[in-house]
Amino acid sequence: MRFSATDSNFVVLLIVVGLVSSCARRPRSSEIFTLRSKCAELSDSFAQVHSKIDPHSHYDADANRCYVEVRDVQVSGETAIHLCEVYDAQTGQPLVAISSSHSGTTNAFQRSTNGETRTITPEAATTEINRLMADDRTPCVQD
Repeated sequence: MRFSATDSNFVVLLIVVGLVSSCARRPRSSEIFTLRSKCAELSDSFAQVHSKIDPHSHYDADANRCYVEVRDVQVSGETAIHLCEVYDAQTGQPLVAISSSHSGTTNAFQRSTNGETRTITPEAATTEINRLMADDRTPCVQD
């Protein structure tokens, strides 16, 4: 049996596709369990270093990222500002945040992939926070 140049190119293409797909595979269940546990530990240490209370972590297996959400209330005189922020737990970079006060003033920002910060609507911030912190596990009780 003879192989032509196109046959060998096809074989090389199959090998490359196989390598790329194996590198981009989703972690197995046991790996996800370990990564979620490490994410929780990273979240706790992040909260300690940055003086944040009550961190909530989320490991996104598809993105292979660990996110930490922190909520805080800052009081100055009679004004209380409620903050909700999501950070990349590995880099410490703030990704999205929303702040609101009793007076109705609400501010929100999102950091883009190139590192620039932009002002966004509170609704967009809430949507992004919910997307980043969404739990992909199946609930114990199904409706």
